[in-house]
Amino acid sequence: MSIINTNIKYQIEITIFNGEKVKDTQSLVAIRSPMLKTASFLMHSVNLRMRLFLSLQEYTDAGQFILVKYRILLSEDFTPGKVIPDELREICNKQFICFHMRPLERIDPQQPWVSTLLYLANPVLFFMNNSSGYNKILEDKTAIDCLKDFENYCKEKFGDGFEFEKIGEDKEKNNHKYKQILLRQKSDLIVPSYIINYLKTWHSFGYYFFDDFRFDNNKSSLKDITCWCVNLFDYEEFNKKNISEEFPDYILGMKEIDVQPINDTFGEIQSYDFPSSVITKGSHQEFGYRKTEEKRDVPKYSSSNSKNNSSDSRDVPYIESKFNVSKQKPSDVKNLYAPDDPLLAEYRYKITGEQIRDRIRALHTYYITNCHFDVFDFGHRYNLDIFSATDYLHVPISIINIFTRVTDNVPLLTHYMKLQTLRYYS
Repeated sequence: MSIINTNIKYQIEITIFNGEKVKDTQSLVAIRSPMLKTASFLMHSVNLRMRLFLSLQEYTDAGQFILVKYRILLSEDFTPGKVIPDELREICNKQFICFHMRPLERIDPQQPWVSTLLYLANPVLFFMNNSSGYNKILEDKTAIDCLKDFENYCKEKFGDGFEFEKIGEDKEKNNHKYKQILLRQKSDLIVPSYIINYLKTWHSFGYYFFDDFRFDNNKSSLKDITCWCVNLFDYEEFNKKNISEEFPDYILGMKEIDVQPINDTFGEIQSYDFPSSVITKGSHQEFGYRKTEEKRDVPKYSSSNSKNNSSDSRDVPYIESKFNVSKQKPSDVKNLYAPDDPLLAEYRYKITGEQIRDRIRALHTYYITNCHFDVFDFGHRYNLDIFSATDYLHVPISIINIFTRVTDNVPLLTHYMKLQTLRYYS
């Protein structure tokens, strides 16, 4: 299969209010970035009739958010100049709430059309973002238990539209049981992130993400919302996906636009040879202090001055610098948040340092042109290195799906993708 397929195009059809269908789409962007947002959302650039634009704007400004039905259709064999078939294969039929809109041009009442940007979200995720129905006091529970309790709450309240995907759940798991936890946030959507970040689900980095734009060969993707619970500690926990076998021309279709190394350049993370002094705060608001015995190497500078004669008999100043190393006790003090146990906080500090120094190598950003919309997905690791096709070291952490119009007179769209991956050490 080719990653670059100029014959595959898409058509987006939306239905608003009384069944009026709109196909005049300029672009559709699906933002799926777990590191920035807790849930995916859409931005849709579309040409609306003036009457429809004014009606939709009136409802949106009044806080009466309108439900918009979306159909994404696939044309598998389109060539320029060819008539678009009446019946295209439907690959997506979803509903979204338009929670914000704005015109992309100056509004002229005499013009029949208005170029409009719609901001859309899944109705369930939008409701969760604006409500705080999860309000519980849990006793003798671990952070993982709290996450499972929240997921049960989602299924009971919103139905069977969720699929819960766990990646590396048992790696570096925090088994500390809290005597009593009050779980309530301003938004139900941020409860999982709160549990991971403040109750320390794992001793390593991870995230929780609500994804309603997932399409792959897995039957679970037929659910409306996929909840990704991902521990990033070990890349081997992710399923392998051979991109070079499925798409042999991926090198031609992918452009690497940025690489950001991930390291501890300024020594902010505790190193092996001289751990800093550590202050931890326990669950009972008590402070424990531990002074490390190791010493750190401190460079000392010395210099000497003299004069040398140049070829034209001028005196040229000559400076000789020397450095030597002496051992001194560390002066750095680290404040660690320990909602569970001070010893666990120190262990987390060590594990996260290892993760940054020895496991994750860099953040890679790619741009894929004219590709299939399901080429990459979360929960997999890919072999993207050109000279080591057997190393599956790239794990996606951000996927932006971009559908853009082919030509002005044909309402068909080409798909592009912006991809960010964590590249691990082998």
